[in-house]
Amino acid sequence: MLSAVTALFLIYFLKQGNPVVWGFFPLVWLGFLIWLTAGLILYFSYGRHKSTVALEEAAGIAIRQPRVN
Repeated sequence: MLSAVTALFLIYFLKQGNPVVWGFFPLVWLGFLIWLTAGLILYFSYGRHKSTVALEEAAGIAIRQPRVN
């Protein structure tokens, strides 16, 4: 709980003393969003590439599941 309060405190004060983009958006948030997007793309693409299900499907040995309506 204390760590969540501390994180929110830091997030609130990020906008003070930072350059602003487009008149209202702190530059540090733009950097965070770009970094977050890049990290999520890498995370999910690596997981999809190394997935055992994907490897089984590629090898043609995946077990076919019946369709559920």
